[in-house]
Order: sequence, then structure tokens, then C-alpha cells
Amino acid sequence: MGRIYCLFLTIIINNLDASDLIESSLTILAECMNEHAYTPRIFNEKLDILFSNTTIQELMLNLIKAQDSKNSYLINGIAAVIVDRLNKEEEQETLAQIQNMVTPETYAFINKYISIKNHKKSTRACSPGAELSIADYVSLYDVPLEYLGSMGILRFDNKNINSLYGIQDISLSDVGLIILANNCIFGDTLDPQFPADPFVGLPNAYNLLINKNMIESLPATFFKSTPFMREVNLGQNQLTSIPAAFTSNIDELALLRLSYNMLSKIPSEDLMNCPILEVLYIDHNSLKDLPEDFFIKNPLMNYLYINNNELTSWPSSAIDSLIELIYLDLSYNSLVDFTPDTLLPGSQIILTGNALTISQEDVIQSTYPDVYFTF
Repeated sequence: MGRIYCLFLTIIINNLDASDLIESSLTILAECMNEHAYTPRIFNEKLDILFSNTTIQELMLNLIKAQDSKNSYLINGIAAVIVDRLNKEEEQETLAQIQNMVTPETYAFINKYISIKNHKKSTRACSPGAELSIADYVSLYDVPLEYLGSMGILRFDNKNINSLYGIQDISLSDVGLIILANNCIFGDTLDPQFPADPFVGLPNAYNLLINKNMIESLPATFFKSTPFMREVNLGQNQLTSIPAAFTSNIDELALLRLSYNMLSKIPSEDLMNCPILEVLYIDHNSLKDLPEDFFIKNPLMNYLYINNNELTSWPSSAIDSLIELIYLDLSYNSLVDFTPDTLLPGSQIILTGNALTISQEDVIQSTYPDVYFTF
């Protein structure tokens, strides 16, 4: 099915209203979900935009329609939007209504997002002055804490950990997912015992969640022993520059989250070298500009999120090297102009919340008639 099919789906989703989406795109949606690993995540984000002006009651009706269509992707996406929209005063009453209206299977999606929402509200588990490391936990058990062998998961999230020291001694070849989120782990410059090659005993790991920590930097050898690493979430840390780990070659990385950090400038030495990177989140930082050649070593980027930064201008040739670009979100920056040299026909560019005038918007649309813009 490939990229063209998924691009077609993106166009459909962004140009139909809610009822048309439910009635007309389910077949395309289901088939594309199976072909493209990141489409479900992108789809949920687009649903949030699609239903932005929809009331809770209308969302509930759409949830029932999605249930009747028996499309789990749509149920999941609408459930996420509903839970995100609930405020504290109406939450219990609305949840009771929804539970009476839908099947237990559908309500399970609501419950999932309620749990996620409550988790996001919680603060880091670290106590002041805590000096716990991975080694401290491992020494208390015959196997590492919360090792789920049958599922290939190694969990150390929410464990009051401030050091990765000791993880380099864990040897579990069947681990695919490593969860280190919501701790107080520092970067290598602040932790004298920080392992330069922490996952030497976890060579088949492909997904790392190390978000919600206090990481300022990572060594260039951080992923040396994980050649199959596909997804990395470093969101909600304290990065002021792109970690050295991403300037060296990580051949398999396809999704990287650097959202909610402290990036303000990306110098040339921070250029990433991830040749098959498909999705990049650098949203919610403080970026004021981007280098012209920032994406030159990442030509297969499909989805690029640079929203909620402080960009005042856009380098004209910044995305010339991107031969697969489907979606670029530049919303809520301070752009006063947007004049790229090239844009792929059929791609979508989000420019909501910038300082563009109506005449500038008209010029942009007339310059790229085959590109879908949202102002």
C-alpha cells in the first residue's frame, strides 16, 4: 500500500467533517493503519483537531457511531478526545452517561485514557536528596524489578531513580521495551557514574521511554549496543541541545520525541544523522531559528512537529531534502513569512497561530496549489 496510500488517508482526514470521516474513510483507514506503523498516533492527533469545536454530547454521539462501525481505531481516537476535553466538574456525570450509552468494550477505551490523564497529573516520584540508582534496585532482587519476560518489557518508571548506574549490568536479550519514565535521571555531565553504553546487555531493545526526567545531555555512545532501536521518547527533560547520541549514526531510529525540553538553538554540530527517521517531535521548545541543513541527513521524514516554538522565520531550503514529507506542523510560532523553496504536492502544512497576514496566506496558497494549508 505504501506512502501514497497513507498520504491519501492524510488528505481525507484533514478535509472531511466528522460525519464524513466516519461514513466515508473507514476502509482506507483500516488498511493504512496496518501498513504504516505511526498512522494511529497521527490519526488521533488529527481527530483532536477535527473535533475541536464539537461539544461533549456530540462527541458521545460520534463515539456511538464509531462503535457501530466496529472500527477500533476510531473508537480509540474519539475516546482520547472526550477524556482530554472533560473538566473536573462534569467528569463523573459525563462518564456515567457514557457508560450507560456504550458497550463495556468501548468504555474500556475511555477508562484507558482516564488512567493516562491521571498519570500525567502526577508529579515525579523523586524525593529531595534521593540517591537511588538502577543498581540499588537490582541488588534487592534476583531479577530486575518489574521485568515482564513474556512481554519483553523492563520497567523502572516511577521508582525515585536519579542514576542509570547499574543498568549496564542487566543482561536480558529478549527485552524490546525499556521504560525509565518519570524519574529524576540526570545526564552524563551531571552523573559521574553515568554508563557510556547503558544497554550493552539489552541488545534487542527497540523502544525506549525515558521521558519526564532531568536529562541535560547523553553521550555519543548511548545507543551503541542497541542497533534495532526504533523509537525514543526524551520528552519533558531539560535538553538544551540535541544529544550527541543522535549526531552519530542510528540506522534504525524511526520515531524521536524531544517535545517539552529547553531547546533554543540548533547549531550545525547538532544535526541528526538518522537516515530512516520518519517522525520527529521538537514541539514545545524555545527554538528561534533552524539551520538550513537541519534535515539533510534525515530524508525520509514523514511527520514533523515544530509547533509551539518561537520561530520568527523559516529557512527557505530547510525541507528541500525531505522526499517523503506528509505533514509539517508549524502552528503557534511567530512566523511573519513562509516561503520555502519546495513543498511536496499533497503534503499538509499547519500554520495556525502565526503572524501571517491574509494577503500572505493567499500568496502561499497560490504558490503551492497542490499543498493543503491550515491557517
